[in-house]
Amino acid sequence: MSQEQRFRSAVGWSFKIPALFVGVALVVSQAQGFNPVSALAPGVSLAFMRWLYVSTVYTVTERGLRVQAGPLNRWAEAAQLERVRPTTTVLSAPALSLDRLEITGTFGSLVVSPQDRAGFIRALKRIAPQLRLEGGLDSFTAA
Repeated sequence: MSQEQRFRSAVGWSFKIPALFVGVALVVSQAQGFNPVSALAPGVSLAFMRWLYVSTVYTVTERGLRVQAGPLNRWAEAAQLERVRPTTTVLSAPALSLDRLEITGTFGSLVVSPQDRAGFIRALKRIAPQLRLEGGLDSFTAA
């Protein structure tokens, strides 16, 4: 029987503030009456941000880790997971917060920002006992 755990992304100011500015731009552009041309760019931007907000999820299964965010869908087998460490990189990633975790292994690197960081790390450690936890993350598995 397959058990899977889903973890939503934390949402930080680095996502909320741009969304607010785009929303304000949409309202301001339409203040004098509806104009489809001036509504297009902010409207599409808001729709894309909403898609990211709704779809960004990290799923831990017995076989590995699936990361989904909008059009992105990445998979890492449990045996490929090698290391997890905290990071605050601003590089593009399927993470809606700058309070992030970098997961590395033979698949490359993934940067995520799970809302339930402790639960996420415990779930990863359950499927990948070889996983090295760095930067103080080992305290999440002590019980």
